[in-house]
Amino acid sequence: MLKPHLDNSGNIAADILANMNTVGQDSRDQTLTRVVARLVNDHNFSMEDARDAAAKAVADTDSRGIDGYLDLDASTSTALFVKIDGTTRVLSLAQIISFFE
Repeated sequence: MLKPHLDNSGNIAADILANMNTVGQDSRDQTLTRVVARLVNDHNFSMEDARDAAAKAVADTDSRGIDGYLDLDASTSTALFVKIDGTTRVLSLAQIISFFE
């Protein structure tokens, strides 16, 4: 059993996700819940660390093949700059919060 460590927590979560059969079965929330449970139960992660690692692994998987990225150097606490196909777009904090409501 691997112990959680900052250098490999993302790799453990990504490996768990890659080996799960989720196609056509799980919603995103169900997949996150399953990965978190495995990290906590099988790898002794704290709940907070497991949630972070699972969310990053799912986001990385969702974002494969996309010609874009978050420009963290330009982004602020109220503006998220996104580069998509060479074009810069910005999302305000208000827009991001409304997505979750």
